[in-house]
Amino acid sequence: MAEYVFKFLLYMSMFTISMYALSIIDFRKITKGIHPYKIQLLVILLAMSLSYLASNFLLNIIYKIN
Repeated sequence: MAEYVFKFLLYMSMFTISMYALSIIDFRKITKGIHPYKIQLLVILLAMSLSYLASNFLLNIIYKIN
Protein backbone atom coordinates (compact mmCIF):
# COMPACT_ATOMS: atom_id res chain seq x y z
CA MET A 1 0.00 0.00 0.00
CA ALA A 2 2.79 2.40 0.87
CA GLU A 3 4.37 1.75 -2.53
CA TYR A 4 1.23 2.98 -4.33
CA VAL A 5 1.04 6.09 -2.19
CA PHE A 6 4.72 6.80 -2.90
CA LYS A 7 4.18 6.37 -6.65
CA PHE A 8 1.12 8.62 -6.60
CA LEU A 9 2.95 11.34 -4.68
CA LEU A 10 5.92 11.05 -7.03
CA TYR A 11 3.69 11.37 -10.12
CA MET A 12 1.86 14.38 -8.66
CA SER A 13 5.07 16.14 -7.65
CA MET A 14 6.60 15.51 -11.08
CA PHE A 15 3.41 16.83 -12.71
CA THR A 16 3.66 20.01 -10.64
CA ILE A 17 7.32 20.45 -11.53
CA SER A 18 6.56 19.80 -15.21
CA MET A 19 3.77 22.38 -15.25
CA TYR A 20 6.10 24.88 -13.60
CA ALA A 21 8.84 24.15 -16.13
CA LEU A 22 6.49 24.40 -19.11
CA SER A 23 5.01 27.67 -17.86
CA ILE A 24 8.20 29.45 -18.87
CA ILE A 25 7.57 28.70 -22.55
CA ASP A 26 5.26 31.20 -24.22
CA PHE A 27 3.21 28.96 -26.49
CA ARG A 28 1.02 31.92 -27.52
CA LYS A 29 3.93 33.41 -29.43
CA ILE A 30 4.66 30.11 -31.13
CA THR A 31 1.05 29.55 -32.21
CA LYS A 32 0.19 33.24 -32.60
CA GLY A 33 -2.47 32.86 -29.86
CA ILE A 34 -5.06 31.50 -32.26
CA HIS A 35 -6.52 28.69 -30.12
CA PRO A 36 -5.97 29.36 -26.39
CA TYR A 37 -7.88 26.26 -25.22
CA LYS A 38 -5.88 23.99 -27.49
CA ILE A 39 -2.68 25.58 -26.19
CA GLN A 40 -3.74 24.87 -22.59
CA LEU A 41 -4.57 21.29 -23.50
CA LEU A 42 -1.19 20.92 -25.18
CA VAL A 43 0.61 22.20 -22.09
CA ILE A 44 -1.32 19.81 -19.83
CA LEU A 45 -0.60 16.83 -22.10
CA LEU A 46 3.08 17.76 -22.31
CA ALA A 47 3.25 18.08 -18.53
CA MET A 48 1.60 14.68 -18.11
CA SER A 49 4.09 13.13 -20.53
CA LEU A 50 7.08 14.73 -18.84
CA SER A 51 5.89 13.74 -15.39
CA TYR A 52 5.35 10.13 -16.51
CA LEU A 53 8.83 9.93 -18.01
CA ALA A 54 10.53 11.59 -15.04
CA SER A 55 8.64 9.46 -12.50
CA ASN A 56 9.45 6.22 -14.29
CA PHE A 57 13.08 7.27 -14.55
CA LEU A 58 13.29 7.92 -10.82
CA LEU A 59 11.39 4.73 -9.95
CA ASN A 60 13.73 2.68 -12.12
CA ILE A 61 16.74 4.20 -10.39
CA ILE A 62 15.24 3.49 -6.95
CA TYR A 63 14.36 -0.12 -7.79
CA LYS A 64 17.73 -0.84 -9.42
CA ILE A 65 19.58 0.36 -6.32
CA ASN A 66 17.50 -1.86 -4.02
